[in-house]
Amino acid sequence: IREPSTYASDNDTSNDEPLAASSTPTAADIVFDMSRLESKRDILEHIQQRCPLEFLRKHRLNSSTDVVLRKTNRAKLLAAWKDWVGPGGENSSSISRQESTKDQNGAAEENSNTEETFRAILLDRFSRRSEGDIGNRTTDDPALPPPVMAAVLHESMDNELPCWEGTKDEAGGPARLCLFLGAVRDMTHKENVLLTKVCSDLNIPLLGFRLGPVPEFTSKILSVVTYHNAVGALGPAAWRMWTKKQQKVKMDREANVAVARPGGKRRLHVICNIPMSSAGLKHDLAARSRVLWCLVRLCVCTLWRSKLASSSASTQSSPNIIENTLSIVFEDDAILTLEQEDLVKTLAEKHQAAPSEHQILVALCQKRDEAVCEKNKSSIKRFVKKSIKKWRNSLEDPQDSRCYCLNITKEDSANKEKDESSLIDCVYSNLITQESNSANALIFAHLAIRSDTSVDSDDCRYASVFENLGVPVVAWNTIQNSSLTQDSEASAIAMMQHFEYQQRLLPAIYACVGTEKVDRKKRKKEGRFKKRKSSKKRRREEL
Repeated sequence: IREPSTYASDNDTSNDEPLAASSTPTAADIVFDMSRLESKRDILEHIQQRCPLEFLRKHRLNSSTDVVLRKTNRAKLLAAWKDWVGPGGENSSSISRQESTKDQNGAAEENSNTEETFRAILLDRFSRRSEGDIGNRTTDDPALPPPVMAAVLHESMDNELPCWEGTKDEAGGPARLCLFLGAVRDMTHKENVLLTKVCSDLNIPLLGFRLGPVPEFTSKILSVVTYHNAVGALGPAAWRMWTKKQQKVKMDREANVAVARPGGKRRLHVICNIPMSSAGLKHDLAARSRVLWCLVRLCVCTLWRSKLASSSASTQSSPNIIENTLSIVFEDDAILTLEQEDLVKTLAEKHQAAPSEHQILVALCQKRDEAVCEKNKSSIKRFVKKSIKKWRNSLEDPQDSRCYCLNITKEDSANKEKDESSLIDCVYSNLITQESNSANALIFAHLAIRSDTSVDSDDCRYASVFENLGVPVVAWNTIQNSSLTQDSEASAIAMMQHFEYQQRLLPAIYACVGTEKVDRKKRKKEGRFKKRKSSKKRRREEL
């Protein structure tokens, strides 16, 4: 949805001032009462919205909001605003009635443009409702889902979308579900009011919900939305929420989220094979390819999340936040390991909390050079063994931990041949228990970036390595729909994190692997050790 201020055409001859920042203070700026803004953040966001870039640079306010707030107090922000509005701000009566009326007319026109945009989007959904059998629904029967529904997504919403209740059925929800959410900025209060008005005029049900308790980048939220829709859980969940709302059933904030873990520590360690040598990693624009694009997306989805750099709470003090590590294995056996705390916060200190593709590639090249200088070309077995040891050493009780490996594949052939429930079936099942959530767990995720989407993902080439170390390997088919093919590598990791935040990943793995299989492998390993020990003792006695 375009900004309302961009709807004015280039040849517009009207004198109405747009909402966007102008080179001089507007009438609305001069009469604006700063005392209405309670927090320092509100004042800074207002200044950054109303003032041009040159003015922000002059007062060093052009960095990200969190960076500026750490360096600037409220008095400096108010002084900057006073410098912007000038002496006229002290005497608002000098502003003519004509200028104030002009500004109000401009705001009314912007509201009208925004309302027309919302109406056009929703009417377009109605015009497509005749496609397919599902689209032929009508709203005559209140027991049936409406043809079109709308929803606003934001992490501050009280209601969690009940994706884990009931069965997945694409026909159990609306034919069209139109979701509205903020991208670079959140939707404003005025935009929410206009959307509510449009939905009421068109008799379209409007919901408000969140998809998880942890703030995430918009791109990762869209991956979650696409995945829920691909497995047939999104529409039915929205309809269930609307039905409960109509029946005035109280929607508890934690109704669809498991209770907080009693201290279980989690780490997701992604091991990614990349079809290029370590020297092929470049940040030049001419060298861009799908492999590098996928690598950047994988870095963002694995290591970044919204408000991570500005968060004062570390992952150690917040048990619901998982630790993330990404290891890139090149064709020349060089291994580049990226820790979340290291890479993300290092870039944030350089005012790159939300870095561009080029900035991420530059950082990766620097890390690659450091890894090559250290001759980091150990075997995968030694590397995995070292990672497990490092993980267990970070725990208070190293014995109280579990370790699993998820193999990201295009076809979940392993479970199909054995006629077993797949990991995804277990995740969406409402029968899984939360007993295993209190355990510490290290979850490896192995995947391979493909140079072409037509190439199938390889089987886990390190399966034997993990199995020899006593780590169960579970296959997971994350590509459920053609809409996920292009971004399958990154969306797989985004969904793993989402499932873990919902406290469903480890119980699902546990349900697939089972305690008997884990205990059997443990007994087998202990048996081999005892057998070798007795054999050595027997040889010593013979000597």
